[in-house]
Amino acid sequence: MSSMEMQDHPSERASDSTSEKGDHSQNPENARKSVNAGRNSQPGIDNSAFNFEELHLSPPPLTFVDFMPLCVEPAVSNEEAPKFAEFSTVMVQANQWLKDNPSFAAMKCETFTKKMENNNTVDIDRMTYLQSTYGCNKFVRGLRLWLMPKPDPRVHVQELAYITALPNSSDAVANSGASDLHAMFMPAKFQQNSASMPNFCGYSDTMAKLGKFLKKKPLPGSILNVENLKLKYDDTHPNVSLDSEAMSWVETGKSNRTFINAVRVYYVIGKPAFEDVGYYDELPISLNNFEMMSRPRFCPFTTVVERARKWLRQKKGIRVVNIQSVDVPCEKSSLTGEIVVKSNNAGYIESPGKDSHFARILRIFYINDLKSDVCLYESVKLTTRLFIPLRYKDTGKTFETFSKTMQRIVKWLQYNNLPVLGVEIVRYPFTPSSYGNGVNYDRSDMFLHSDSGKYFVDTVRLYFPGDFKEPPVEVEPDVSSAEGWGWWACVVS
Repeated sequence: MSSMEMQDHPSERASDSTSEKGDHSQNPENARKSVNAGRNSQPGIDNSAFNFEELHLSPPPLTFVDFMPLCVEPAVSNEEAPKFAEFSTVMVQANQWLKDNPSFAAMKCETFTKKMENNNTVDIDRMTYLQSTYGCNKFVRGLRLWLMPKPDPRVHVQELAYITALPNSSDAVANSGASDLHAMFMPAKFQQNSASMPNFCGYSDTMAKLGKFLKKKPLPGSILNVENLKLKYDDTHPNVSLDSEAMSWVETGKSNRTFINAVRVYYVIGKPAFEDVGYYDELPISLNNFEMMSRPRFCPFTTVVERARKWLRQKKGIRVVNIQSVDVPCEKSSLTGEIVVKSNNAGYIESPGKDSHFARILRIFYINDLKSDVCLYESVKLTTRLFIPLRYKDTGKTFETFSKTMQRIVKWLQYNNLPVLGVEIVRYPFTPSSYGNGVNYDRSDMFLHSDSGKYFVDTVRLYFPGDFKEPPVEVEPDVSSAEGWGWWACVVS
């Protein structure tokens, strides 16, 4: 594997291990049951609630379909994760699904991560998980297609492919920020792992290299979307320390965890469009810069979006292909008190016994149109709405499923009738003993304590080109049961 990896994965080059089509299930429970991360599941299994008779009556403005890799090798111990088929195989499944369902078009591909249960199963529909402090945490990736109805099903069916860009690396190492003082007071059982991080080029360098690659070898098609992809760095296998195709890994709080940012470009196979990719980062404003004795504080995330709106209205000759919130490390200088948001870092390292602080930036990926000086977004008022799964009680760790959250989102979108500029899954920490929805939804940073387990909940963030209204209570769907669910809900494989 080269230091700067550009993996080209058209669907026809992917493995055939998952290319067979599954039966279309009509069992109402299939979409909500735990699945063994693809081991016993079949690609393209439809959700029970899928009703073709309703399709022409009320197609959802936004829906989704999930694909999980097949397990190819079970875990040999509790400290290891099962091995799964490569990411390219789920793209085969996705293309087959699009072929079988010509009424839909993918508006975005999103790589998502789920924590495995103790028996190595995965509940696709579950929105929460507990990250153990010192135990093993096993994760597996999947692919989510965000879908919109096509006005004319006879229009050419999309065939998707992708490339993944990895940053250059060298043999040098960079200190993670853990000081000698911190190491001095670190418990002995943690000191066996040095808090040093491999030295990679900055994120802007990776994007520049991607641009050079696309000029030298234009994609055979047009770009659908670009995403920031966080990869687990494996220092036990130096030759393949960054494997963008790997679908599972293990983390433990007793050792260092290093994560590196890659760039994945999804495109629709067709005539080359000769597109150039760019990006823009909007950082949260620090509210207590140069205050020596206080923890860094930042402006609300809605303020970050408002600032990005101003940039978007002035930028000419671009087409936005993704809006993504990304958590990057931040720290306060012990000498000056200046708060530094490290948005250009290739990644970060989490060390045992050391708390982690992240700032949430807004990263906008776009296509450059060098022949145009028109600002397509001059009149666009970028807004955002976060959908948090309902908590079944005022406190605790039981939330509604992803399918039920999507039911509320569909009703909300039908009420507002707004086009969707972007959609993403955003993970928030929460405390079971807290009250209300449990999420500080407008916070633009995240502080994680190293000495305690951490609960996380997945939310859905939508971006719009204008203002929206909250629907009256009577419009809200009944999420207390599965009665009346629309056909649009979860599809798993």
